[in-house]
Amino acid sequence: MRSLLNRHEIDALLPGVPGWRVDRSVRLERSWSFSGLEAAAAFLRRLDGLSLGREDVTLSGSSVRVLLGASGGLLRADFALARKVSAAARPPR
Repeated sequence: MRSLLNRHEIDALLPGVPGWRVDRSVRLERSWSFSGLEAAAAFLRRLDGLSLGREDVTLSGSSVRVLLGASGGLLRADFALARKVSAAARPPR
């Protein structure tokens, strides 16, 4: 069974996911703003296959917000997923 991280472990891992923050419900949160809806939609397509739940991603105009982690705590896997989401935010070359 995977155990929830304590605050010290979360604080140690947070620098490894630049731009992400821990919200009040102890979930990782990050938002991106894109130049338009088409660019935001392209980002959403790049997120396909990353095991994100429908409730984890919010599209509002040309902005995308991603929340990771179970209610009440974070796992190391959430930080690994945050790195993958951040990589997907960079457009392919």
